[in-house]
Amino acid sequence: MGDRRASRFRTAAAVAAAVAAAALSILACSDRPSPAPPGGDGRGAPWQRTEEREPCADFDLLRRPYFGDLHVHTRFSADAYIFGTRVGPRDAYAFARGEPIALTDDDERQSRSARIDRPLDFTAVTDHAEFFGEVDLCSNPDSPVYDIDMCRELRAVEHPDDRFGVIVDWLFPAGIPNPPKSHGFCNTPGIDCDAAAVSVWGEMQAAAEEAYDRTTACSFTTFIGYEHTASPIGRHLHRNVIFRNEHVPRFAASQLETHAGGSPRGIWSAVERDCLDAGTGCDAVLIPHNSNLSGGEQFEDPTGAADARRRQDREPLV
Repeated sequence: MGDRRASRFRTAAAVAAAVAAAALSILACSDRPSPAPPGGDGRGAPWQRTEEREPCADFDLLRRPYFGDLHVHTRFSADAYIFGTRVGPRDAYAFARGEPIALTDDDERQSRSARIDRPLDFTAVTDHAEFFGEVDLCSNPDSPVYDIDMCRELRAVEHPDDRFGVIVDWLFPAGIPNPPKSHGFCNTPGIDCDAAAVSVWGEMQAAAEEAYDRTTACSFTTFIGYEHTASPIGRHLHRNVIFRNEHVPRFAASQLETHAGGSPRGIWSAVERDCLDAGTGCDAVLIPHNSNLSGGEQFEDPTGAADARRRQDREPLV
C-alpha cells in the first residue's frame, strides 16, 4: 500500500462515515507489528504496505488533515435509484475529483448538473449490498425481468409520496427475521441474481481502481466498500464495510446472508471468514452510522471481554 493510501486507510478507521465530507487526521497507530515501508525517509511508519507502487512525492509521517466521503450511493442502491439517482460508481468518483455530475429533475430527466466546491482526497462508493444485483437487472432494458411489476415499480416513482411504499416493497427483507436470500423474481428460470450481484461488485471494484491515483502525485485515494443494511423492524443498524486494498471477498455479504437478529456478529463473522482470516491480504474496518435511528439497538452490550475486544477490533469508530 502506498504511503498516502495506507495512512488514509488508518484515517478512515478513525472517523465516522458521513454523507457530507468529513475532516480527517492521520492516525499513527496500529496493533499489528509492521516493517518500515521501503524507499521512505528511513524513519519507518506504523503501517505495512500491501501493494507495490511508487512512493508519494509529498509525504509527511506526521499528522495531516484529509477530506473525504465514506458513504456514497449510486444507481445500484435501491433507495438511491427510487429517489432518482441514475449515475454509477465511476460518475461518483469523478464527482469527488471535481468533475461535474448529472442530476435528474422531477421528470427523471438528467437536465441539471453539479460540481463539488473542493475535490476530495478520498472516497468510497458504498452501495447497499442487499439487492444491488436485482436493481441492476430491473434497470437494464435487455434484462428478461425488466417489464415485471416489481421492476416497473422501481423505475416508475412519479411522486415523492409514492417513494416510501416502494422502498418498503424493495427493502423489507432486510428488516425481518430469517429474510429470503433475494426477491421472488430471482427464482425465475434463467435469472441469476447472485451472478448479477457479483457483476455489480466487480464493477464497483473496477471503478475504484480506475479512479485511484497511483502516480507519485497521490492526489486521490479510493476505497472499495459497501453498506451492510440490517434494519430489524425499521431500526437502523447499518454499517459501511471499508476494505484496505484491492484484495476483497468475491461476494459482498449482505444482511440477507448474515442476519443474526439485531446483532452485528453475523457480518463480523463474514468479514473475518472472507477477508481477515482468508489469507488473501484482505483487511477491512466496519463503520456503524446513523445510530441515532437505531432505537438504542446499534450497540448491544458485549457478552464478555472477548466479545468487547472483537467489537473494538472490527468497529473502532462510529
